[in-house]
Amino acid sequence: MWHGKTYQLATLRFDEKTTALDFPMRIRIEKSEVNQDFLKSRYVGVFDFDTLEFPLVLRKWKEGDHFQPFGMSGRKKVSDFLISQKVELSQKRKVLVLESNGEIVWVVGMRISEKFKLTESTSAMWVMTVE
Repeated sequence: MWHGKTYQLATLRFDEKTTALDFPMRIRIEKSEVNQDFLKSRYVGVFDFDTLEFPLVLRKWKEGDHFQPFGMSGRKKVSDFLISQKVELSQKRKVLVLESNGEIVWVVGMRISEKFKLTESTSAMWVMTVE
């Protein structure tokens, strides 16, 4: 995940005009027409722009958080998802989630939500790249 020093992050809110975030790690943000010209990586989140409600919130995950992981039909607790991904306890404390109107969009660097994925009807995409 994000190796190095431990960081403190309360809640970071940002809107659709934001193009970069510098804390706790550098994230580039871009809105564009739908295309396949993006890096396929767990550190790149690609979302259907029209499904997002702003402001978005970047925060540490907490007990009770749940989402619908990409490719799954049901919901899963983030804590169970982290266990299934074999995330070590020391790294769990550093895991961030991206949230839109109370819904988890992305367990950052791990898995996006099925609800915010690109579909045939997607006209604009929102790409977040963790550097």
